[in-house]
Amino acid sequence: MALYSYYGDKKNPHPNTRNSSASVLTTFTTNSQFKVDLRFENWTRDNLWHIRTNFRYHDFPMYFFGVGDTTHYDNRSLVGNRRYKVSAEAERRVSRHFYAGMSLLFQHDTYDSDDPKGVYPTANLVDKSGGYFTFIGATGIFDNRDNQNYTTKGSFVRFNASWRLPSSAPAPFGASKDVPVTSSRCPAKARWA
Repeated sequence: MALYSYYGDKKNPHPNTRNSSASVLTTFTTNSQFKVDLRFENWTRDNLWHIRTNFRYHDFPMYFFGVGDTTHYDNRSLVGNRRYKVSAEAERRVSRHFYAGMSLLFQHDTYDSDDPKGVYPTANLVDKSGGYFTFIGATGIFDNRDNQNYTTKGSFVRFNASWRLPSSAPAPFGASKDVPVTSSRCPAKARWA
């Protein structure tokens, strides 16, 4: 892991500006799995704007055993999973302790198997090769902390309600032109972050 902290208003500093940061976290496993997570959190002069971005990639092969109560260890298939994920949020301070803004998230997953044995090559799965989606949302933050890094008093509460853009995929995860989208994949989705 690497972390770099800086002030976004270095040329014309304001005493209340919070420090911004950039970080990268990488993971390697003994099973040839790899993840990288690159994050930026930026505060502009006097904390007028708060901007967060996140870039993630993972190549995470895993064993697939099947679906249901008749799965067997001997029928496992080694399945490759690659994921690209990009998210961005921007909030503007609208009162002393409240920020309001927008968020955008895009994720693309691919699944494949070079393993001819096991259950995966013959499994009839929806979105078997993966898919992608895009969410757009509204964000609200209440933040009255005295210090973002070493808080001794105050609170930080964040709410994000996101909606999947209907045109973000020809057939979003779990849906096709003939099958209606189920309630667990509804276009409006609230999530806490």
